[in-house]
Parts: sequence; C-alpha cells; structure tokens
Amino acid sequence: MIYVKWTALLVLLSVFCISGVLADIRPPNTAETQMISTLTSVHLTGTFTESDSLVWRQSNEALDYNLAYPINWPIYVGPGNGDWRWDEQAGEFIYDPGNGEYILPFPNYPVFAEVVIHEPEPPLAINEVQMTSSTRETTMADHGRTVYTKQSSVDTDWKTANMYNVEQQKIVGFSGTETGRITSEESTLVDTVGMTMTTLEGEVWQCPLCAYTGECLPPFCNIVEMGSSLDMREVQFTTRIESRSIADVAVDEEPNIRITLPIVDGPPTELNYEIGVNGITPVSPARGSVAAYIRVHAIEGSDQCATPCGGPRLDLIYQEKTTASGDVQIFQKNMYYESGIKRDI
Repeated sequence: MIYVKWTALLVLLSVFCISGVLADIRPPNTAETQMISTLTSVHLTGTFTESDSLVWRQSNEALDYNLAYPINWPIYVGPGNGDWRWDEQAGEFIYDPGNGEYILPFPNYPVFAEVVIHEPEPPLAINEVQMTSSTRETTMADHGRTVYTKQSSVDTDWKTANMYNVEQQKIVGFSGTETGRITSEESTLVDTVGMTMTTLEGEVWQCPLCAYTGECLPPFCNIVEMGSSLDMREVQFTTRIESRSIADVAVDEEPNIRITLPIVDGPPTELNYEIGVNGITPVSPARGSVAAYIRVHAIEGSDQCATPCGGPRLDLIYQEKTTASGDVQIFQKNMYYESGIKRDI
C-alpha cells in the first residue's frame, strides 16, 4: 500500500508598494465580456471519453503587434527635391509635386495628420501587459463502469478577490474489468508579461492610502503551470482548477493615453489546482499510478524601471512533481500560486 498526502503547497509572490517592485499586472476586461459554462454528467458501463481545452489571450493594447501614432511631419530635402513647399503668404504647406522642398514620411496621409501604424512584437509596447490562460483535459475509460461529473465556467469580466475567471471541478469514479483502465491528463497555466508602466500620478492605483511615489512600475514575465496524470484500474478522484487573470479598468482611453490601463493594486493573479485520489470504497485502495506537478518561472525587472534590457531584479524557478503507484490509499496534492502587489498603509 502507498499512502501519499501533500497539502498546502504555496508559491506566493507579493511585495510592498513602497519598495517600487511588483509582480503581475493583469490586463483589464474588454468592453464586451463573455461567459461560457458547461455541466457534464455521465454514468455508464463501456467506453467513455472526455476532451476539452481553453486558450485565452488578452492584452490592454493589441495582441501580436504594437500600435504607434507618429505625426506626419514634413521632412526638409532641399529645393526641387520634394512635393511640398511652405507658402509664407498662406501660412501653410502646399502640395507642388517635384517643385517643393519637403516630403512627407507618410505620403498617403495629410500634412501633420496622426498616423496609426502597426509594429511587430516582441517587445511589447510601453504600458502594455498581456496574459495567457489555458486549461486542458483528456480522459478515456474503457472496459469498466464510469461515473463522471464536471462543471466548468469561463468569465472574461474582472473579478474580486473571492472570485475567479476560470473555474473547473470534477468527480470521477471508475471500476474496471481485468482489462479495464482509465487514463486522465489535466493541466492549467497562467502566463503574464508586461513592459514598464507609468503610474500616471496615481491614476492606476485603486487605494489612495499608499506611500508609493515612483513614476513607473518595472517589466515582468511570470509563468506557472500545474497538472496531473493517472492510469488506474480502479479509482475515485476529484480535481479543481481556479484562476484569476483579469483586472478592473483604471484609465480608459483618455485623449493623451492610447491604451487602456488596469488597476494595479487590485486582487492578485491566482492559479489554484487540487487533486485527490482514493479507492471507490473507504476500505479499498485505488489501483494504478498517479502524478501531479507544479512549474513556476518568475522574472521581475529592476525597480528603476529600466526597459527593455535593464536586467532582472528577481529570477525565481520552482519545480515539484509527486508520483505514486501501486495500491494507493490516499493521494492528495493542493497547489496555489499568487502574484500581485501588497500595499501596506
């Protein structure tokens, strides 16, 4: 018999606002939000399969490219070398192809017009943050009796400290014949990245009672993954996923700000994963093998907000994996990740 019980694994990234260093800053919700909710309940003898996945990316600017807003300012190239000339009497630039002294960097736009152009990523633009949230499950049961119940929800609106953007929980029971097996793999991930963000004289802070007086917040790149796998002949197991990855809006497209900025001191980024495995009766063990793991890599920039290559102030790597095989009486693993700003008053 193998008995494994591991609870309350905690990876906590939080800092004091007076230090000038932070962890995740999550992108805010979009104007239109979505919610997806499913409930699955199956009780059968025979073959059962379940496959689902979520990949959710969000930015406070634009995904995969940066937006720039240059002014179409005339460039002096000498008499007769341009298509635009300055008319003293009219007090404006006149279009005179081949006879002017100026050219426009963007010929298809009017003089002094604001031009919107796309620039490739990476790196991200200043004040931009992005996140990726994902989940995946593949479960297959054959030659046995299966009871499977799963509830799942995804909400793209911002959440308070006691609520989550992604929630999944399931209960599974399986009793196989001599050749019967159930296999299940599940994983969840939150990946957050951001460039230097200006504090805009306190506009991105939700709580006004903070001693932080810096002009910017440093860049960061944090990724955490959790998951499990099992291969059993007889088992009852439960899993739970909870993640929070969206913030409230602090500054929403003011005239001098081209992207939406999030509240930075709200509820932190969180990712929680739990798995519990035991036999189908109180006295019988689960039979087979099970594993669960966590992987974290967190990088934080310097508190001088150097960007893009000022060097990290924090580089944290954590990995852990627990496995058990044979007659497993109990296997319990709870994993918890939090990354955000702690503001002391």
